[in-house]
Amino acid sequence: AVPMQRAILESSSYEDDAVATCLNLVPDDGVFVDIGANIGAFTCAFAARRPRFRGRIHAIEPVSGNFAALKANIRLNGLGRRVTLDRLALGEQPGELTMHIEPDGSSNNAVGDNMLAAHDRLAVAERNWRRETVPMTTLDEWAGRRAITRCDLIKIDVEGAEPMVFKGGMQFLARCRPAICGEFNPYWMGQSGWTMPDVI
Repeated sequence: AVPMQRAILESSSYEDDAVATCLNLVPDDGVFVDIGANIGAFTCAFAARRPRFRGRIHAIEPVSGNFAALKANIRLNGLGRRVTLDRLALGEQPGELTMHIEPDGSSNNAVGDNMLAAHDRLAVAERNWRRETVPMTTLDEWAGRRAITRCDLIKIDVEGAEPMVFKGGMQFLARCRPAICGEFNPYWMGQSGWTMPDVI
């Protein structure tokens, strides 16, 4: 595991205040969607701290190494009956997305091709970031395929691509009106011309 992931595994702690807020936003029969689930820090903490939870958690993560760890963490914590996993990216349009993964990063985070400005592409090439191509769909299409008619909370952390995810999920968001807990990276958002007012 990379340093951030190792710290989570060793301490059993990650953004406890944000997790506590999320716990308060979803009733016991609710639906929680974790977009950019990484290795499952939010998903596992949510499920483990809510033993009476009888709803559904959907964890979405495109990066292969993170997804393998996410899958293992769900199994190790005995959460398989409550958590649905999908390895894909969400965006404005369905198709494929090339992800660029930090080679020596602290978090194994990745940035999609659709987020990189010209000077970023040069820096990524020079630092030899690993690449992998993943399927991409929209939040609307994914929710329809999964027959999700309710969502109480979305936790989203997709390295600045949040506006693209929201644009591809306008029908779902309007229908379900979930609370949203997110990390919004102004640098990567800015590379694609997005700002926080766009998110709002």
